[in-house]
Amino acid sequence: MIPDHSLGENQFDKDSLVFKGTAVEQKFFNKSTYDPKFMWVNLKSRTLCLSEHNSRDRSHKEASLADVSGVIAGPPVRLKAPLGADGQPILVNYDMCMSIKFVRGGGIDVKFQSVADRDLWLKTMVRIISQQKELEKSNTPQH
Repeated sequence: MIPDHSLGENQFDKDSLVFKGTAVEQKFFNKSTYDPKFMWVNLKSRTLCLSEHNSRDRSHKEASLADVSGVIAGPPVRLKAPLGADGQPILVNYDMCMSIKFVRGGGIDVKFQSVADRDLWLKTMVRIISQQKELEKSNTPQH
């Protein structure tokens, strides 16, 4: 059985962008345009947080990490290329993108400022989701 502190801060680098927060561009799967957001993971509340402000201290929306079913690097799950003023598709560097899927359907596409930022988020989110699933499994009564 995994102890309850398995998703605690001592398991991760508290100085990581994932927990301090990073500026990203975010869109919902069914949208075609990205909006600027500030994103971080709160391990105490086990939530993924998104704010329209460049700070963790301002109002924000949260999604439970237990509701995240997976993360995928690469192009948005539902790709709708944004169009420029000339009507032509705007090229996006999909190497900096990651999609976060939710258990109840839907999800968000996130575009980072660099591939390194995306890779750090991807690796950390995969680890968090894996640990969350193990924690849920260990807390499920056996018949």
